[in-house]
Amino acid sequence: MNKIVLTEPNAKLMLIENAYIKDDTIYLNEENLKNIFYPTMYKAWHNWIIEHIQFEKETKDTPKEENSKILFIFDSFGWSSYYHLLIDTIIPVWITKQIIFQYLQKTFKKEDTYFLKISDNFTTNELKTSNEIFEYFIGNSYTKRICGNFKYIVYGYCYNHRPAPAPDEIKRYYPKYKFMLDNFCSIYRLDIKIEEPYILLPLRSDRNYVDIYKLYELLSKNYKVVTVDFSNYSIQEQIEISNGAWALVGSEGAAFSNQIFMKKGSLIICIAEKYNFHSSLSEYLEHRFFNIIPNENSFEKILDIIKIS
Repeated sequence: MNKIVLTEPNAKLMLIENAYIKDDTIYLNEENLKNIFYPTMYKAWHNWIIEHIQFEKETKDTPKEENSKILFIFDSFGWSSYYHLLIDTIIPVWITKQIIFQYLQKTFKKEDTYFLKISDNFTTNELKTSNEIFEYFIGNSYTKRICGNFKYIVYGYCYNHRPAPAPDEIKRYYPKYKFMLDNFCSIYRLDIKIEEPYILLPLRSDRNYVDIYKLYELLSKNYKVVTVDFSNYSIQEQIEISNGAWALVGSEGAAFSNQIFMKKGSLIICIAEKYNFHSSLSEYLEHRFFNIIPNENSFEKILDIIKIS
């Protein structure tokens, strides 16, 4: 089987057939070995993440058995927030899973599909339920250590888009990523009837660039506004809450990842002191995005944008 190489954007993917993994080492036959390269699964803001898996020739001691299992090996930029978990890890893994199944022209039983997360970058304890969220979207939980024979090992992921973190970076647009992102989002954009769609105002304990409660008071005079602390809700509840909103307004943060569950053309107003990367995601989602710099005129600008929307 020929290896798959997908390099847009900044990612390569390798498919290995009939291999054995143990102690972070993949043992390959001679045919696979000559085609091996080290794929880069994610381009960080400043440095490339080092490779975590070694590749070795198979030895006579390597166990051999027929099986139908498939293993996905993926990296993660960091799970320090819900945003990084969902946008930087779950969606690329989901896309890769769909593409590989399509390429192999087969599906795999849940019990024969495994996911190995090989690193954490900027890891914190903020997301205690990260594996539950991962399983919600991917259909399986992940592990950090695994051993055994696999029919297929998928190393890396494709179509990972990390929006530019600074204005001086070249902003690129990837149509293929948009196509796959649309497929992902279509599953979770619920077809529910909302009597009165609302403006969603996320609350957070830190990084509040403006007085959110003052903003709520101003908006509530003419619009239905719902305040929410997403950390108090399950992922299903977050999806439902986001589905009912026609606008998302607030201080920059992980809550803006939930814009992927809002209907296309929604209004996204992000308050941030610096350039923020949520604009790129909004562009893929076909939302109307506005970045507001916090100052004495912030509320006036927000009201003007909402008024004409």
